[in-house]
Amino acid sequence: MTVQRLKLAGVAIGCFAFLAAAPGVAFAQSKCTGGELKASSKKAGGKAKCWAKATGKGLAVDGTCLSGAEGKFSASYAKAVGKGGCVNTTDAGTIETKVDNFITDLVTEINGGTGTPTASKCSSKEIGAAGKKAGGLLKCYSKAASKALPLDSACTGKAVSKFGASWTKATAAGGCLTTVDQGTIETKVDNFAADVNSELTAAGPTTTTTTTTPGSTTTTTMGGPCCGINPT
Repeated sequence: MTVQRLKLAGVAIGCFAFLAAAPGVAFAQSKCTGGELKASSKKAGGKAKCWAKATGKGLAVDGTCLSGAEGKFSASYAKAVGKGGCVNTTDAGTIETKVDNFITDLVTEINGGTGTPTASKCSSKEIGAAGKKAGGLLKCYSKAASKALPLDSACTGKAVSKFGASWTKATAAGGCLTTVDQGTIETKVDNFAADVNSELTAAGPTTTTTTTTPGSTTTTTMGGPCCGINPT
């Protein structure tokens, strides 16, 4: 085994052991990535508000409201990237698609579709509650990335408890457009926020090293920098 392979193996083993022992470890600080996550938070929350308002009044969703959320997202995302030092090069379009798909899925589950809804204060509040939770969780992820801190369980716990209380209050009034339950929406929100965070904080490209010796060829593939260490 060559010295290079030994070094790579050592880094890999050290990283896995470190992560297993400290699952809440904070990684490299990135205000850029924190800004990207914050922009995503505002877009998700903003679009959910547009739909909540439309549902409460039984009107078609306001295109100006939606485009306003999109415009703010684009400006905020560009500003974050302009600072430099992002964890990776995920473009705005990738995140924008994730947010849009989440909102479409959310509205479809709660309203029964994305057409002009029947007026429902219950469903309006359900959408609003889900949007606030999504925005809240992404803000927690943003804070962790910006300050190089582990994800704050108190921050995420607050978003979870507020959602639960708001959802219960909404459904208690009756008149919801569908019978979708709290757990289903909560899972969708959690998965969405985790997906956006994973996309923006993913490690760099993989590194492949091929070592050839008489009679054999060994290829070692590793992910990007781990634990703040770049294998060299």
